[in-house]
Amino acid sequence: MSMRKSSFISQGERCAATVYLPDGASRSNKVPAILLMYGWGGVQTSFLPPFRDRFLQLGCAVMTFDFRCWGESSGEPRHVISVPDRIADAEAALQHLSLQPEVACDSIFLWGSSLGAGIAFTVGERHPELKGIIAQVPMLDGKAASRRTPLRSRIRILLHAVRDVFRGGNPLYIPIVADEGGFATMTRDGAAGAKAASAELYGPGAPNYIAARSVLTMLGYRPIDSMRRIASRTLVIGGSRDTIAPFDEQSVRNAGNPNVTVVTLDSNHFEPYLEPHLSRNLDIQAEFLVSVLGRVAPKLRCSHSCAALWTYRSRAQRTCISVSSAGW
Repeated sequence: MSMRKSSFISQGERCAATVYLPDGASRSNKVPAILLMYGWGGVQTSFLPPFRDRFLQLGCAVMTFDFRCWGESSGEPRHVISVPDRIADAEAALQHLSLQPEVACDSIFLWGSSLGAGIAFTVGERHPELKGIIAQVPMLDGKAASRRTPLRSRIRILLHAVRDVFRGGNPLYIPIVADEGGFATMTRDGAAGAKAASAELYGPGAPNYIAARSVLTMLGYRPIDSMRRIASRTLVIGGSRDTIAPFDEQSVRNAGNPNVTVVTLDSNHFEPYLEPHLSRNLDIQAEFLVSVLGRVAPKLRCSHSCAALWTYRSRAQRTCISVSSAGW
């Protein structure tokens, strides 16, 4: 395995990225690739290393990145989440990944967790040429997720969010996680313990604060609507006890998309990231990748003249047009 630091531009800001390559990947031996997108309040090291390492073992390249205003990426004010901005960043990241010389442009997957899974649905709907999508503990409906927050905490968070919007100047920050009964955007499903576990295993991650206005961007966001229209093969893994991003397997099945495979784990929102649930979760995702690719670590030949011709459809929407060439 090898890795290199990289970056790309999204709407004028530099987004920090890291590209990981499996053994044997080269310009003449292009490999499938997976773009990993973390969730609410994370950075590109948060919880992602086990998934990265498993996908590399399967012979896939992996790219992680920090959304604008988070981690090593530029953007002010810090620690603000905007769904439209995240969609635009994901589009730019997908373009950047497709242009890596070791990547087979016709074998790119999106992988997202929590809010990152919702972003994967939105972007995936626009890109039927994607090889596949993996959505883990997906945020399917922002308003439904908000309703699961205890009423007193919900009112307090919304009051802070409105105050943040109207006061101007620097953001009003609130905690990302706290112990149950505390004040933060996430207090259930062992959120504070999970963040501490990720920090112990993989590094400190993001500081524990977020602009209060960020919660407002979620209320009208329903990526389940995009999931209904995805043309790529898609794996959705939800938790039956998830109260952060409530998951109902029957609702996903009722969406009626034959390209979607649904797996429900007996878990809350954070348990799929950690043992004893992590190993089974990784196995399920690995089996899906192998089933889509047909074999592990396929040797794919693709000259970069056929890779991706990207055209803007809007500021936050791009499409990839594949062009046939000899050697495919």
